[in-house]
Amino acid sequence: MKSLQLKDFIIVGSVGKTHGTSGELKLEANQKLKQKEWVMIEFNQKPVPFFMEQCRELVTNEYLVKLRDYNTLEDAQTFIGRNIFYYSTKAVKSKKQIDESIIGYALIDLTLGNIGILEDIIEMPGQIMFQTTNQLNEVLIPAVDDFIDEIDHEKQTIYLKLPEGLI
Repeated sequence: MKSLQLKDFIIVGSVGKTHGTSGELKLEANQKLKQKEWVMIEFNQKPVPFFMEQCRELVTNEYLVKLRDYNTLEDAQTFIGRNIFYYSTKAVKSKKQIDESIIGYALIDLTLGNIGILEDIIEMPGQIMFQTTNQLNEVLIPAVDDFIDEIDHEKQTIYLKLPEGLI
């Protein structure tokens, strides 16, 4: 399984500051950003995907973005100054696949506890994601070695060490 590496991505901007009190962020970009459902933001020197509820351009190369489940000023402040990325088309795609027999396994974070059941494995540009539903929200978790602590086939459980703020 290939781990996400910053070298596989290009920096397209950064989170400038918060906007209002409902968790909105102002992103500054060095190129035109396209409306996408997911934005990659740097945490612990790794690009981490976040679902965008809305994204609108304020002025040239400045965007107002609302991330799902980040609804307060305090939530939004954790993103200030962080880089945002696009996948570099020059990066080599991983040829490795994850054995789909682990679909249905329980996903357990060593800090948060039960996250949900692995519903699907999704291949996105440059990475493979675990898909689950947590409290009626879709959750995508990068299937990278750094986040997977152990896969217990006997207990049908995947133990994860997720970075703070991913879920």
